[in-house]
Amino acid sequence: MFVSIFAYFCGSFEKSKTSKHLTISNMTNKTLRNLVAAIAMTAGLVAMADNALVVHSTTGQVPFALPTVQRLTMGDNALSVFASGEYQFPYLEIEKIDFVSQTVGDANGDGTVDIADVNTVIDMMLGKAASSAAGDANGDGMVDIADVNTVIDVMLGKASSNQQSATSDRMLVHRADGTADVFLVDSVADITFVEIAQATTTITLIDADDSSVRANVTMTEGTRRYEVACYAASETPDNIEAYIQANKKFNRKQNGKVEFVDLTPSTSYVIAALAYDEYDLPCEVSTLEFATAERVISEPAKIGDFLYRDGSWSTELKANKTPVGIIYSLTPTDADRALGYTNGYAIALKDAAYNTVWSTEGGENESGSSIQGEQDLTDREGLAHTTTLLENADIHPAAQAASQYDIAPYGTSGWYLPAIGQWVEVMRSLGGLSDDAFSRNDSGQGLWEAEAAAAAVARLNEQLARAGQGQYTPINQTYYWSSSERSMMSAYYLFYNPSYYMSLMNYYKNGQFTVRPVIAF
Repeated sequence: MFVSIFAYFCGSFEKSKTSKHLTISNMTNKTLRNLVAAIAMTAGLVAMADNALVVHSTTGQVPFALPTVQRLTMGDNALSVFASGEYQFPYLEIEKIDFVSQTVGDANGDGTVDIADVNTVIDMMLGKAASSAAGDANGDGMVDIADVNTVIDVMLGKASSNQQSATSDRMLVHRADGTADVFLVDSVADITFVEIAQATTTITLIDADDSSVRANVTMTEGTRRYEVACYAASETPDNIEAYIQANKKFNRKQNGKVEFVDLTPSTSYVIAALAYDEYDLPCEVSTLEFATAERVISEPAKIGDFLYRDGSWSTELKANKTPVGIIYSLTPTDADRALGYTNGYAIALKDAAYNTVWSTEGGENESGSSIQGEQDLTDREGLAHTTTLLENADIHPAAQAASQYDIAPYGTSGWYLPAIGQWVEVMRSLGGLSDDAFSRNDSGQGLWEAEAAAAAVARLNEQLARAGQGQYTPINQTYYWSSSERSMMSAYYLFYNPSYYMSLMNYYKNGQFTVRPVIAF
C-alpha cells in the first residue's frame, strides 16, 4: 500500500525551489539491526548511519568508499546523500511505503511455495535476478544456499510458511530515470524539513559594444557557486539549465566580472547564470538580455585620439563608449601591416601589472631577437617579440600580463608588451620628448635630461587624464618593461625619475618592473 509522504505531513507539502534538510532521528540499536536485515532483503545496502539506512532498490550499488551517511538533503528536483563522498538522487516524487507481509519461501510471489521458488532463489544467488526480501526465506539478511534449503523445507512441510513482515517504514524516491531509491526510518514522524537559504544570482550590465560585453554577477546568501553562459536571444535553448551546464564559460564561487567576446554586432544576446545552493544542487537561473552596438567605421585616426573597446576611435571622449587607450602612432611596421593592422598603435590607459619579472628562467633569444646598440631607439617589433614569448607564457610573466590586460577591441592585435623603441615613440609623439636632450653614457645607455624628460611625462599624463578620473594610471617614477631582449641575462626597460633623467637600459630578466601594454589596430 502506497501512502503519499506529502499528505503524511500536515496533509500537504508544496514543492519549491528551496532546498530542504532531511533529519532522521530516534532509532534504537535494536531497530537498526532489524533494518540492516530488512534492507538487505529489499535491495542491498547503499549507505548506513547511526540513525538512517539508504538503499537503492534497483541496483544496490555502493557509491561511497566509506558508507557513513552524514545528512540527507531534499531539493525541488533532487535528494542528496552526504557521506564520505556525495551522491545525488534526482527524483520526481517521494512516497511512504508500508512493508507488505509475505509467505515464507514464496520467492517468485505467485502465492505458492514450489520448485519454481527454488529456481528463483538460485537465480538471485547467481545474479540472474534481483535479490529481494522474498528470496531471503530464512530472514538472515542474505540470499544464499541456506534460503534454498529453507524453501525446500517449506515445500516438504519441515518448516512453517507463516507470513513474515518487516516493522519499519520506508520512503521510496521515484527517480527521473525511472529507477527508485529507498530510505528506511524507524518512523516517518521522525522526519523534519528545515528551510535552506534560496540560491540565486543577480546579473548587472557593465558595458557592451559591437563585439563584446562585460557584466557583474552577484550571489545571494546561501549560494555556493554559479555557472555562466551566453547565447543569442533568437536561439534561446529549451532547457536553459542544461545549456549552461554544457556550455559554461565561467564556474565561480565568488562575485565577479564576466566577459564574452567575438559577438555579432547589432544582435540581442542573453547572459544566463545558474546558481547552486550550499549542498551544490542547481537552483535558479538568472538572465540578462542586452544588445551589441552597430559597428561604426571611424574617421581616419589622429595622434592623441581615444581608442575604444569596440575598436573605434575619436578625438573627443564619447560618453557612451569605453576608452581603453590613446593612439600614439599612425605608422605600423611592415610586419604588423602585413598582419592587417594598418592604422597604427595605441598605449593602454592603465598599467597591466606591477613588480613583474620578464622571465622566470632566462635563456638566449627568448623573444626571437637580440637588440644591440642603437637598435634600442628603433626596435618597434613588440607584437612579434610578445607573440614569441607567449609560446611559453608561464615563464614570461610580463608578456603574459600585457596580453591579459583587457578585452581586445575588434580588429586589433590584442594587447602586448611594447618593444623598447615603441616606448621611445610614445614619449616623442604624446610627450614631445626632444632628441636634443638625448645622449649616451660610456656604457652606451641612452639618457634624456631630467628637465626635458619631466616635461614629456607631464604632457603624456595630460593626454591620459582626458579619459577621466579613475580611467587611467599616470606614468610615474618607475621602471617599465619592454619586450626587447638584449642577451641571455637581460632585457630592456624604460626608467623615469624626474629628479635625474629618463633612460633606456637593460637589466636582469628577473627584475620586478611595471607592465604597460600597447596595441596595434
